[in-house]
Amino acid sequence: MLYFDYRSFILLFFCFWFEPNYAQGDWKEVRNEQQIKVYTRTVKGYDIKELKIIANFDASAQSFVALLLDVASQPKYLFACKHTELVQAKSKQEQIYYQQVNMPWPLSDRDGYFQQISYSNQVNKAIVFETKAVGHLYSIKSEYVRIPVLKATWTIQATSAKSIIGEYQVVIDPGGEVPAWLINLFIDRAPFETVLNMRKLLATGKYN
Repeated sequence: MLYFDYRSFILLFFCFWFEPNYAQGDWKEVRNEQQIKVYTRTVKGYDIKELKIIANFDASAQSFVALLLDVASQPKYLFACKHTELVQAKSKQEQIYYQQVNMPWPLSDRDGYFQQISYSNQVNKAIVFETKAVGHLYSIKSEYVRIPVLKATWTIQATSAKSIIGEYQVVIDPGGEVPAWLINLFIDRAPFETVLNMRKLLATGKYN
């Protein structure tokens, strides 16, 4: 449990990944700096806005894929993500992982189980990671509020041998009582800083 920190709320957008199929409004750019663009839009049936980030990374597509597959590393770059563990690797393209997220007092911390699937788009040669919540398949832990809905997508497009453009899109229902107005108020900050942390981690060469 954390004391109040808006970043803990916003992390819920960046701990996971999908491409929603709900009725949406128009995208609105809310931040654009350091080659990171952040967009939001309303989604019918959700109080919390859908999020999209487009960012440049000085890394190969293979390195970025290796980072996403290393789910245990998520607490190193995701705000308020205190624990992630691999539950099952069904194949090289499919993983199930468990994650715990700190929330500010007096809210309960969140947790969830997520299925991550990766594949290549044969049309544009992009690499795609899709993630959805599958917490309904696993027992509830009494000390956490289970995240019931999380759908997200990373789309990775190589621009050279050592650079990529990554596009991330996500919508979420964090479960329980969370003030949507507060998340929406600061929605651009945690994703922006998380991208910076991912860049730093990729720059270490660990995933080359």
